[in-house]
Amino acid sequence: MFYETLKRWAQYRDIFAWLYGVGAALLVLAGIVYWNVVSVEPQAVFEGMLAQSLMVNGVSSQVTETVAGTKLQQTVQYVVGSGNMAHGITVLNQGGTTIKTELVGNATKTYTKYLAISTDQKTKTGKKFNAASVLDVWAEGQTSDASGTSSPLLSQAALGFGSPVGSIPVAIGNLMPEQRQALLRQISESEVYQTDYGKVSKSHQNGHLLYNYAVSVQPIPYLNMLKTFAQDIGMHDLDKLDANTYGGTAALQLTLTVDAHSRQLVQVSSQSGYRLTYSGYGIAPHITMPAHAISSGDLQKRLSSIE
Repeated sequence: MFYETLKRWAQYRDIFAWLYGVGAALLVLAGIVYWNVVSVEPQAVFEGMLAQSLMVNGVSSQVTETVAGTKLQQTVQYVVGSGNMAHGITVLNQGGTTIKTELVGNATKTYTKYLAISTDQKTKTGKKFNAASVLDVWAEGQTSDASGTSSPLLSQAALGFGSPVGSIPVAIGNLMPEQRQALLRQISESEVYQTDYGKVSKSHQNGHLLYNYAVSVQPIPYLNMLKTFAQDIGMHDLDKLDANTYGGTAALQLTLTVDAHSRQLVQVSSQSGYRLTYSGYGIAPHITMPAHAISSGDLQKRLSSIE
């Protein structure tokens, strides 16, 4: 009896092993199907990007823009929601002049210093321009007023101030769960974004699958969304904004490029040639505010007095 039981167990064991093998294969197959089909369905990717963008503890943005012969290149690392801080490097090129500056800011102040200035222009006395006296000198810029107006650098990075309207179409920051759900509900119900998910184009970059969404951004819902986001992260730049005054403004036509698997916004572009690229998600900048600084007016006086 004992040996017969062993024989039957050996037979069952082979069957069990076969069943486990088939089950494991089906699980692997299901995972592959989910990864390559279900998880990258265009609408799910877009909505996932909007949700993930509100759980970001730090990001970098890079913009290159040419206006009236002046080329701007700027990289800004910032974090909002869990702490409002920003660090930026800006390079301006115009004719034979190149100016490189560094900026740091929090929710109330921005500091700027010149890192390098090169130019083919001469001083008032006809000498070669020597910027040594103004380099690496921190200057305090705009401070908040009684309403709590945020620093230009942080406002530009998080809300798009100083950039083309709609250039920051997606709110990126770290919100509390209830704030995040409320904002996503507002975005959905007010139809901030209109796109045809059936016409999403695909591309590949460094092994990553990218989706390019042609998006129509509606001005009034967009500005109301941005106003809510600003309040959620403790910035008050938009408190007095009445979005309804933009009722006659045409919808903004943008292309949003999203990494299909990570569901991260990669780039914002417009027909005018504006390009804003995002990277470094989850990396919060380590910023130390200057202990000593002169006023921005004093720095400009030093600059203009170079002979």
